[in-house]
Amino acid sequence: MLCVMDGMAVPARPGQWRTIYLADGTALKAELVGDENFHFYRTAEGVQYVYNPDRGYYVLRDAKTAPTRSMMSLKANAGTRGLHRHNAPTQPNTLYSGKKKGLIILVNFADTVFAAGHDQALYNRIANEENFKYGDFCGSVHDYFKAQSNGAFDLTFDVVGPVTLSSSQVLYGGNNSRGSDMCPGEMVEEACEAVEDMVDFSEYDWNADGEVEQVFVLFAGQSEADGGAKSCIWPHKWDLESALGYPLMIDNMVINTYACSNELKGTGALNGIGVICHEFTHCLGLPDFYDTSKPSVNYAMGNYDLMAAGAYNQGSYMPPCYTAYEKMACGWLTPIELKNDTTVEKMAANHEHGPAYILYNEGNRDEYYLLENRQKKGWDAAIPGQGLLVTHVDYDATKWNKNSVNQDKNHLRCAIVPADGKLGWDYRSMANDLFPYAGNDSLNRYSLPAATLFNDNADGTKYLLGGLSSIKRNPDGTVSFKFKAGRLPDNTTGVVFYESFGKCAGTGGNDNQWDTVSGFKGTFAADKTGWSCTQTMYGGNQCAKFGSSQHAGATLTSPSIMFMEDDTLTFQAAGVEKTTSTVDVYVGNTLLDVITLKPQQWSSYQFVIKDKGAKTLRFVMSSRMVLDEVKVVRKNTATAIRRLTISESGMEDGRIYSVMGQYMGTDESLLPPGMYIRNGKKFIKL
Repeated sequence: MLCVMDGMAVPARPGQWRTIYLADGTALKAELVGDENFHFYRTAEGVQYVYNPDRGYYVLRDAKTAPTRSMMSLKANAGTRGLHRHNAPTQPNTLYSGKKKGLIILVNFADTVFAAGHDQALYNRIANEENFKYGDFCGSVHDYFKAQSNGAFDLTFDVVGPVTLSSSQVLYGGNNSRGSDMCPGEMVEEACEAVEDMVDFSEYDWNADGEVEQVFVLFAGQSEADGGAKSCIWPHKWDLESALGYPLMIDNMVINTYACSNELKGTGALNGIGVICHEFTHCLGLPDFYDTSKPSVNYAMGNYDLMAAGAYNQGSYMPPCYTAYEKMACGWLTPIELKNDTTVEKMAANHEHGPAYILYNEGNRDEYYLLENRQKKGWDAAIPGQGLLVTHVDYDATKWNKNSVNQDKNHLRCAIVPADGKLGWDYRSMANDLFPYAGNDSLNRYSLPAATLFNDNADGTKYLLGGLSSIKRNPDGTVSFKFKAGRLPDNTTGVVFYESFGKCAGTGGNDNQWDTVSGFKGTFAADKTGWSCTQTMYGGNQCAKFGSSQHAGATLTSPSIMFMEDDTLTFQAAGVEKTTSTVDVYVGNTLLDVITLKPQQWSSYQFVIKDKGAKTLRFVMSSRMVLDEVKVVRKNTATAIRRLTISESGMEDGRIYSVMGQYMGTDESLLPPGMYIRNGKKFIKL
């Protein structure tokens, strides 16, 4: 029996302080930080402690008590099984439309039961009642998803129970040495078997594949994430195949994906719908957008996003609207692509089903900026600020499937571009994240913050081609802005891609040394970022070796290149082995040729490209290969200057910026002496 909880989980509710005790009896006040997979208590001074169940007291958190990266990877893989049943998050998902029914099972433990009045009738209202109002509640779960989908997703639930499980809560929610719940899967198994005669599980199979989409267990009492004891379960989404080692089979239906949340908040009050909506959204295939490896370290989406800290907005009774990305992923919104100079007037807010706009990295369309208007009304009434929310997305299927979207502070893959240039967890600071802010009404390559990219754009830079200016929040809550399109002219000529591997400072290849025992051991260092290989990459003498003697074959992929028809590709290559080997050379999915490498001897290759658009080169090798001087050349190289040009109606608007990117107005006479940037060019004010 497998009984360790390693799935997707809601973060701890902010502000959960308690007294913890150390080995010498010292009592400290500390705040709970993190999620089910990785949490600890942190004092006001920033010192971190974890509970040691073997010793019965708290100890300093260190490398020995923190989860390892391999452990986190296992947890993430276990928690994202449901993602693979549905479409990838960047593709519109047609499954989430029309009338759909879910199942909520109310669960008592042998030692913990629902409070008086917290019965099936109340939870049926919380789940399903239209325009639900009760205490601090501002709507039902049905209301929430109907609003996010603009009426497209008509979600209701069969609410059954409470059923009482055989054991006390600690059996299911007690922590192991890593702080994870021990046996939540058994809770779900018992709950499903207890209601077998009450429901028809086939009604929860939305796509007739013989598997229930999800089962939701709402358990009595508190959760560990919200002030409950260590014996309490932490709300999460997971699957029974990972939790128990097998899925359930009831009514000839497979039951695997599940989620759960709690009855009471840490204060003892009835919990809101924020955590239910968060965990159910995991069941729809969306990951967490907070940092799941270093809790509270990497701010990304904060209280603007249900899948970050927003689940706790207004005490969990007012979860925020789905972001433009989340609506797009569920198929409820198609963003408008901005390509040409555009003036957007009176853009309606997210909560009013307003539009979203998208600006792509033309060198890699998995990277883009999303624009949406967020106002403190409707489900967004409790967000920190108002204005234009800009989200920078760099989609990577592996990161999404492993629930590790925002673990790298230097490469947040779905994060707010803060108007004040500061990413911070303080609620007041978050209020400054939306445009415009304190005179900052622009976002382009010269602004601060700048419209930066992680991957090369079509012009070879790591900036968006165009930019935003004159961002304005109107008195009626709409937003206006101007988009200025930067363009690469159609007659761009010359060397449009060049990789010299000149930074490789090892031995082998260009020094006519081919011994792989002593040569080709240098560090791989490319001019361009984005090279990848299924086997090892090494640096030679201003060239690079790809592949391993331990494995037959490898595939080398270049960074994205913006091709035009009749571009010429050239490169030099050699075999490492003493016998001939072959390489299949592709542009995108088009096979150019199968070349034969000469053993330990350079050869030059040239191809005329007939494809166009952003594509990668792929070298599919039968054995190891040495590569050098990869170049893509366009016609008329004698007149070639590869640069970004701006249309007359584009970004040449006379706006002046400091060299640090701060907007300084348009009147040069008002500036103090110094260096400035106007229309992309530096000038000196004397």
